[in-house]
Amino acid sequence: MVQRYGSFVRGALQLALPMEALREVVPCPRPMALPSDAPGLIGGIDLRGVVVPVLDLQRLLGAEAAASEWPCVIVMVHEGTILGLLADSVGSVFAAEPSRLAQVRTSGTLPLLFSACLQVDDAQRVSVLDPAALAALPQLPRVCDPEPGRQMQHGEATPDADAADAAVAAAGTTAVPMMLVRCGAITLAIDAIAVHCTLANPVLRDSVLARGACRGVLDHGGEEVPALDLLALCGIGPQAPAASRQAFVMRLGGGSVAFLVDAVLDIVPTTSADVMALPAFALPRPQLFAGVLPASLVPGMEPAAQPGMAAPCLLLHSAALCADDEVQALASLRSTADAKGGRAGAAGAASPERTMLTYDLDVEIATPLEQVSEILPYAPATSVLGHGGPVMGVMVNRGRSIPVLSLGQLHSASDWAPGPSASVLVVESGDDLVGFAVAGLKAIEPSAWQPTLQHGGLSGGSRPMALVGEGAQQRMLPVLDLRQLAQGLRQAA
Repeated sequence: MVQRYGSFVRGALQLALPMEALREVVPCPRPMALPSDAPGLIGGIDLRGVVVPVLDLQRLLGAEAAASEWPCVIVMVHEGTILGLLADSVGSVFAAEPSRLAQVRTSGTLPLLFSACLQVDDAQRVSVLDPAALAALPQLPRVCDPEPGRQMQHGEATPDADAADAAVAAAGTTAVPMMLVRCGAITLAIDAIAVHCTLANPVLRDSVLARGACRGVLDHGGEEVPALDLLALCGIGPQAPAASRQAFVMRLGGGSVAFLVDAVLDIVPTTSADVMALPAFALPRPQLFAGVLPASLVPGMEPAAQPGMAAPCLLLHSAALCADDEVQALASLRSTADAKGGRAGAAGAASPERTMLTYDLDVEIATPLEQVSEILPYAPATSVLGHGGPVMGVMVNRGRSIPVLSLGQLHSASDWAPGPSASVLVVESGDDLVGFAVAGLKAIEPSAWQPTLQHGGLSGGSRPMALVGEGAQQRMLPVLDLRQLAQGLRQAA
């Protein structure tokens, strides 16, 4: 029988819990002191009125307890008790056959805290924790799980908890933690396991990436993360300006994306029985939603004057959200705050062109990011003049006309059909704007060194090169001076 697990990281430990023991994931505030000297216990957190003891497995095992920039707590339940496990970040939910588990046993008298090892993929190997062994640790405070009692008070379970559990199991439903967020008057929910972390009062900064639903960038973990208006992405927005705002971050492959919300409300357990279907025509982008959750799940929701009249909670489809073309494109643009600082610093900075935007033509090309004033999505309606020449058409943005040229045709004189990932790099040339259409963006990366751009045209002279990227991603790329190219086109005209 296939078993589902939720993975998380604490220091060098790659860990997982069976999903039936993983209740929810919550941000970790400063733990409150508890009158206990249990090994590894760092204190407790207030979880909806219940103090949950929090265990740091790294400290319990005698390793140096590394500080975490965005700590969270994995809430575990076992046989009516509840326990928090400190984590640096959450991973993914995955399924595995029992045959894939390498069972672990001990020859001593002390029980192991993990029962098996599992290789999830080529890059991830996890130790599967044993909830019974964790709950049985000596001196550890044991706190009763309050949820069954709360459900009985709300009429959502029968007095016979065992019978209720049996009914849930018979229905094939598994509790999944959902994070609730508010955007204006709308409450939305998303799978909490898919969320990497939440940010309180993030500082939103302008960026050339600000297009479509993207409103700029946020600093997180030494990187500049693209920040999207969640309502606008879903076709409902835009959100109203807010004096204070929160965000949640999701990791996609090698990059991250932040979603702006007014407030993160809570994390609540749900089952498939809670999800109600919603006709596709009721939403502007129905593929991003998995259904509707009842308003009774939202904390603090005032009871409606008439039954069924309270506003429900829209359930986001986390996989579809991550697969969205705009989200994928922004997540692929890796950038570091340090590199961007070199560009945005004072005039006396050592290198005003040390950040490069890389993109696809027939080969990967780099351009100093400071030359690009804006990045716009390519609109198929733009191609009204593309009859064999590089000029594809004209687009209008913010009251200004922008001639759009195929950079691929200028570069290699070959036919180029723009696809869904195409973008337009807008460059200022005197009082004019010029747009260069490219097949796809690659990344925003620092360059270890870069040339003085003297041969920016597409012919004549040797092409300057730059050492772009860091570590294993470092590579030598040709550099194209789009500003000089635009000036040359204007002079030739």
